[in-house]
Amino acid sequence: MPYDFVTLDVFTDKLFGGNPLAVLPDAKGLTTEQMQSIAREFNYSETTFVLPPEDENNTRKVRIFTPMAEIPFAGHPNVGTAVALARLDLLGGSASGQRIRFEEGAGVVTVTLHGDGDRIDSAEFIAPVINRIEEEIPGEEAAKALGLSEDKIVRDHHVPRVVSSGIRFLFVELTDLEALAASEAAPGPVTRISASRGLDGVFAYVRVADSSEGVDFRARVYAPVHGVIEDPATGSANAGLANLLGSLNDESDATLEWTVAQGIEMGRPSRLRLTTERRGGEIAEVRVAGSAVVVCRGQIDVP
Repeated sequence: MPYDFVTLDVFTDKLFGGNPLAVLPDAKGLTTEQMQSIAREFNYSETTFVLPPEDENNTRKVRIFTPMAEIPFAGHPNVGTAVALARLDLLGGSASGQRIRFEEGAGVVTVTLHGDGDRIDSAEFIAPVINRIEEEIPGEEAAKALGLSEDKIVRDHHVPRVVSSGIRFLFVELTDLEALAASEAAPGPVTRISASRGLDGVFAYVRVADSSEGVDFRARVYAPVHGVIEDPATGSANAGLANLLGSLNDESDATLEWTVAQGIEMGRPSRLRLTTERRGGEIAEVRVAGSAVVVCRGQIDVP
């Protein structure tokens, strides 16, 4: 049986940048096994399958698969799926500022559409899980996972630490761009620490001193346990970064914003906009935004 699909590049406004995503906008009738096979066939970091909502107050149910497994939440699938549904005119009309709600394994994810009038080209999601800053990881272990010496780890702001935004990443700040470029993309070290610590991946990042790039951080993300050696743009992990950075701020009430460049070393430049809202001395909300462009449309025959 043929199923329509659309692919997009997410967290970019240019074709062949960002993070590719496949979306099946009407996945009714597919089994879990078929969804997994389709995700493996596309072999993108994630593929989404859109279904009617279980609660009529929500917009859609969205199931997210890596090439290896279904996951409860991910970032670029929310941005890309929202833009895809709007661009395919499947939302009964759409406009900039409109909010939609996706039912996912981690909970209901609210996504705001953005664009010029009814031409939607970007979206911003609210992280479904916040304030889950978990265990510290010894610097030696974190450095070994990235194929680096321990002196490349920065501890001035935080030690290597696990944060969950629905899926769990280890966050490691590095000294400079040279260390980021030298970090290990081979699956072995990252797979071992991910397996032993129950991680979905490792997020290595550097503070960018030169503001001419228009970014605050450069990052690389490794998630080989999900069949993704390196991910060009990872909204869920960047939500975790925004959560972590927000926790380091001591203002009672503040709106904190950062821009992250990811995927540069892969030749898939991506840009993510992060926002953390602090209210009453606590993190109240974390949001991640970015653009998406449609790449192709077609059908896949599913036996």
